[in-house]
Amino acid sequence: MISLQFDIGHNSIQKKEEIEPFIKWFDEEHILVQEWDPEKPSVFAPLVKQSLSNPQNKETLLEHLYRFDVFSNIVMAIDVDDVNSEQINYHFYDSALEELVPPIQVPNLTQYTDWLIPYYEYIEKEKIFLTFVPKHHGSTDTYTGGFQLIAYNLQKENAVTMFDNMENKPISCSPNGKLCLYGFQLEELINLETGERLVLSPEEKEEKEEEIITAI
Repeated sequence: MISLQFDIGHNSIQKKEEIEPFIKWFDEEHILVQEWDPEKPSVFAPLVKQSLSNPQNKETLLEHLYRFDVFSNIVMAIDVDDVNSEQINYHFYDSALEELVPPIQVPNLTQYTDWLIPYYEYIEKEKIFLTFVPKHHGSTDTYTGGFQLIAYNLQKENAVTMFDNMENKPISCSPNGKLCLYGFQLEELINLETGERLVLSPEEKEEKEEEIITAI
């Protein structure tokens, strides 16, 4: 596997071998990848920290997880228990891989051989993780119960239901955490403070996108 590393400061491109696709930055010199075993197909794989200067230098951080993401200096790991496979678990770690809060456990929806990961967003300023949560376990083929938009405050360790009876659609929030664009075309504006929802015209959508980008 060959990847390309772009160095914008030096206007250069380097080929990097033995690096998995779908990587995330860990720090300036390391990336995070899930290392899948081609001989043993599975929906789970270890989370590995890999050096960019020496790709053979690897460290396994977590042995078993479904998916992961990185928000600033927070690593989010998504997992499903063998014992309770009807729930999906969100774990949040700092850069030293110390768990910041107890795992968030919510009902999941199955899809063929794995599980749906609903859309989510992280608001760095407020340390809030937003995600859509089904009201009960089920299958994506038959589930019609709708989703709740839940805000988890990682500092206060509490959860608030922001909206009920939502659809699982992309969401993108302003840095101050007050406004979010929502929908497959980000065509709807939702106000997390007032609970208002507004379908935007194309002109309004462009204006609101500019406001969200510049919001503080």
